[in-house]
Amino acid sequence: MESLKLPMGHRECLWSPVADLITEEGFRTLKPGESPFILKPEHLKPWPEFSKEVKDLLEPYCGKYQPFRPRVPDEVFGTANELGVQGRFVNNALHPVGEICNLLKLGVSFGDAQWGRNRLLIGAKKGEKRKQGAPAGDNLVPDLVVVETRTHAIKAVAEVKTFWAFAPKRDQSWHAFIVHKIGQLARYMDDHHTRYGIFTVYEYTWFVKRIDNLQFAMSQPISARAQSSATSVSLRECIFATVLRGLDDKDNFFPVRYGSKLVSYSILEIPITS
Repeated sequence: MESLKLPMGHRECLWSPVADLITEEGFRTLKPGESPFILKPEHLKPWPEFSKEVKDLLEPYCGKYQPFRPRVPDEVFGTANELGVQGRFVNNALHPVGEICNLLKLGVSFGDAQWGRNRLLIGAKKGEKRKQGAPAGDNLVPDLVVVETRTHAIKAVAEVKTFWAFAPKRDQSWHAFIVHKIGQLARYMDDHHTRYGIFTVYEYTWFVKRIDNLQFAMSQPISARAQSSATSVSLRECIFATVLRGLDDKDNFFPVRYGSKLVSYSILEIPITS
């Protein structure tokens, strides 16, 4: 395991917070992105021991935590819309993790939705797509994907929203609000047969795991300003853990697809199987 350990500079990069966004009220979009996909409230649960699982996954690469001086570069780009938030998340959070993936030769990369392919469509002829349980078209696309570099098979998906328009409506509970928001990510996870997903508004990020056909577990919100310690995790640590989970094909592949029935209030207990 010692040969896997990252140089100290790369470990410090994983442990450090990411840069604060430059954004200013009055100079940004106001209307939040909406989605028709809604999970049932009882189908979204807390992810117990999330931070411990992350630490355990990263231990072969980072070893035990050591005190360090955080390295946080200054942000220089003004962010005013959802595409801008996505770009800064890619630059500040994903790019450093991607460099570590390349250093370790993990064969995994981040990209836009079109960079990846549903793994059930790889090698399938056009007429065989529906038989294999894969979506017929590419109408439902996540914002970002984690893929196996050689085949472009999607191992995890991510959805990005703006944090300044991310708040419950009047008389709406936080759980009802987040269930609505995570429903969009859950639909993408379902369509692409991935067990793991990432939902971010940049300032906070939630990591999601599909437990079974209808149940999803969600981590505590991970702040962009979070700094690693012996027990707490940083944003980049959590992203790297998602990459490592993607290396296990048996674990990260979810064979059942419910389609639109998964994210509505009229769920039928009849899955679309692969």
